[in-house]
Amino acid sequence: MSDNIASEHTVGEHTIHGRRVEVHRLTWKDHPGLSFEVIDAETGDLLTETESFDDYPTEEQLTALVEASNTADAQSGDGHEDCFGAHVTADGHADCDGNVL
Repeated sequence: MSDNIASEHTVGEHTIHGRRVEVHRLTWKDHPGLSFEVIDAETGDLLTETESFDDYPTEEQLTALVEASNTADAQSGDGHEDCFGAHVTADGHADCDGNVL
């Protein structure tokens, strides 16, 4: 936890394209506002690396984060789950039935 974070609590959980994500609410020691971060529930990866939300994220915002993360993972060569549970290989190929191509 960052030195500037006063508290962090999980305030929601969603499944987007087969990927479980958690929404965390943060309060700050040096700022009166709230922030909302989105975390991959399985890996603990922070999906809101570049900017957190000021309000609880909408379903559309969560979907955009997951899709951007899945694209970035595929481009970086990391295998990951996508397409409602299909395994995507390091070169980004899989079908939606879970069969690696």
